[in-house]
Amino acid sequence: MITPIRSCVGCRARRPAVELLRCVVDDSGMVSVSRTTGGRGAWICGSGCLAAARRSRGFQRAWRRDVGDEVFDGLADTLEGWGRTDVVRESDDEVRE
Repeated sequence: MITPIRSCVGCRARRPAVELLRCVVDDSGMVSVSRTTGGRGAWICGSGCLAAARRSRGFQRAWRRDVGDEVFDGLADTLEGWGRTDVVRESDDEVRE
């Protein structure tokens, strides 16, 4: 079986899809982390890549829409919840390694 390869929207590393998290935005603008939810998806590995994706506008390109600060705050919380503790939120709402 062939393993799908995806690119992280932060660091642009190409990895097997099973090593990345798929962040999805639906038509109403709700963001979730799911491999099966319909909608535009963006893949991220989590190791500091959220801050890089924010700087490079990786989510905006993948989702083809503007992304507000609340989305990045929610994704930071989600990545921490998934055990991606190498991503932390700064007090000034920045996300970094």
